[in-house]
Amino acid sequence: TKRVGLTSEEKDAIFDRFNHECAVCCATEGLHIHHKNKNPKDNRVENLILLCGICHKKIINREKSFL
Repeated sequence: TKRVGLTSEEKDAIFDRFNHECAVCCATEGLHIHHKNKNPKDNRVENLILLCGICHKKIINREKSFL
């Protein structure tokens, strides 16, 4: 599935929605936008979550273990 890029405005809105903090651990550096439903084409606001690199990696690894 080909990823659909977010505009700068969309990225800013996601960062603002999560107060520029990881939704899991509240880290403020190394933040990533993650697609909750694993569909990189689905850029609906309710499908996106802000995670630090460590939490993002943990979630991705956990998802892979269920495959």
